[in-house]
Amino acid sequence: MSSHPKTLTKDIDFHDLIAYNFGSPDPGPHTPREPLDIREAIRFIVMEIKVTKITPPGPDDNPAFPVVYFKGKSRLRQGSPDPNANSMIRGRVGMTKEGEVRWTTYSIYYG
Repeated sequence: MSSHPKTLTKDIDFHDLIAYNFGSPDPGPHTPREPLDIREAIRFIVMEIKVTKITPPGPDDNPAFPVVYFKGKSRLRQGSPDPNANSMIRGRVGMTKEGEVRWTTYSIYYG
């Protein structure tokens, strides 16, 4: 497979991904979405993160697991001329009451 961007995106329809993320009905912040069962476009992103703090679970978290906060950087596995491909990153990871892992990440570009 070629790593040329035109080859990677040829014949990919992003409408399904957009509809999944932004379509209605939105299940709400505390309801997991159903798994995707469609063709997807992906990029391999390397995250280098460091734990900044660990806290007890909050009211929406599984009480058996702590919440872990982190910061670091993310970058494409292969170089890209896209200035938005690499960024600083911060966030948290915890376990929901339903037993699902929930990642929340914030990418910070240009600062």
